[in-house]
Amino acid sequence: MNYCVDCISNPMKEQTESEGFPDALHAVINGTLDMMRCIYGETDDLDKPVIMVAAIPGQPIKVVDVEEAYSILHCFGEDDVINGAPAETCVVMSYDEKDVRKVGGKRYVAGPILFYDVDDDGEEISLTAQEIYAIRLAVESRTVILTEKGRKFAAISID
Repeated sequence: MNYCVDCISNPMKEQTESEGFPDALHAVINGTLDMMRCIYGETDDLDKPVIMVAAIPGQPIKVVDVEEAYSILHCFGEDDVINGAPAETCVVMSYDEKDVRKVGGKRYVAGPILFYDVDDDGEEISLTAQEIYAIRLAVESRTVILTEKGRKFAAISID
């Protein structure tokens, strides 16, 4: 298939580059994480929710727990592809191979991607606020518009 790639304009660019924005975002993320801890309670590590990021091309990222991940990426934990995420994030990502489009030697995912961290045993562990922020920046900078047979859709570069 022939695809054409256009860059998405970044409406958050001015905010992202403004002084203090990362600190404000960290405060919001930490507040969300605190709220989730409050909802789930402070229990032992086995009972704590695993915090992940869901990225759907063309939409803002969403902080989710592992239970929500199955409704976002239906093949999660079964037929999903697990790769190291882009270098600027230092986490792993999971997506459906059926959503991958190849354009000019680069790969793009046109469906949902889950970003999460793993421990030494390969078990999912929660992301930190800094990792969530890095993922947000990576997703924004890697989101493009692909065109196939006159139809335009958002996708995220994974190369």
